[in-house]
Amino acid sequence: MRNKIYTLLLLAATWPALSHAQSFSFGARAGVHRGTHMTKVASVNEGVVQTGFTGGVFARAGLLGWFAQPEIMFSQRNGAFETPNGNFINKLNYVDINLMLGWSLFDVVRVNAGPSFMQLLTAAQEKIGGYNDPGFSKDYFNTSVLGLQFGGGVDLGKFCFDIRYDMTIGDVSSTRARLLTTNPKDYTTGSRQLIFTLGYKIVKLP
Repeated sequence: MRNKIYTLLLLAATWPALSHAQSFSFGARAGVHRGTHMTKVASVNEGVVQTGFTGGVFARAGLLGWFAQPEIMFSQRNGAFETPNGNFINKLNYVDINLMLGWSLFDVVRVNAGPSFMQLLTAAQEKIGGYNDPGFSKDYFNTSVLGLQFGGGVDLGKFCFDIRYDMTIGDVSSTRARLLTTNPKDYTTGSRQLIFTLGYKIVKLP
């Protein structure tokens, strides 16, 4: 149900730009996430910054220098943690529905920001140095999470390069599910990522 609501909101927000656009493009983007997860547990520290893959499709409609860019992306948000008993990495995979709104200078340099509606697909844990939570599962985490992205990019012909800062709003982990385990761990309250992507405009009008 939440996915349907997010999709309807995205269509409603982008329809005015799409219907009155001076320019339109559709393409694919791929790149990497570089970032960390955060924790509430005093004895647990954030580990080394992790890298994850991201990729998907986007559409962009422009009018008088302003543009709207809805996106559907697959995103890996990984987080490492250091504990007295050993270290571990949580690997979370999402489908992101993004709506970026921004301004373009001479159709080359862009700045943009907007919400990211994140839907959890899978959650896995990789242990390092012997640590492992036997009760770990996808149920530790919220299925839907609201995020925010902002940054900029450069367009060179049909190619586009973007750098963004990605942050979640609210908790990534699910307290209710965590309390059901025999060894509950308050793994994360959020995610902070830098995103680097290279895109190609399959369709570009005019």
